[in-house]
Formats: sequence, C-alpha cells, structure tokens
Amino acid sequence: MVTKPTVEFVAATGRRKVKGNIDIGVAIDAMELAEHLDHVAIFSGDGDFRSLV
Repeated sequence: MVTKPTVEFVAATGRRKVKGNIDIGVAIDAMELAEHLDHVAIFSGDGDFRSLV
C-alpha cells in the first residue's frame, strides 16, 4: 500500500477539491516491478495509466 498526503484547494467553480497526485508513483512502481510480476491490476477513473498499459 502506498499513501501520500492530499492537497485541498478551491477550484475556479468555487467547489472545494481534494487531489492525491499519486499516478506517477504508481506507474514507476509498476515499471520497476514488471519483470517480477505476471499480472498487474490498476483500477482508475481516468486515462492516466493508458501509456503504462
């Protein structure tokens, strides 16, 4: 399990948002571990991991 502090901010719409920005860390970890793994499952609501796949 990897954790990272979140960042809270107010978007231009005035809504409070929370971001984690851990995508790059997950992608790097997956690439470093790839030679030792048969399968990796990534569940994400956006296309940030498309290049990794």
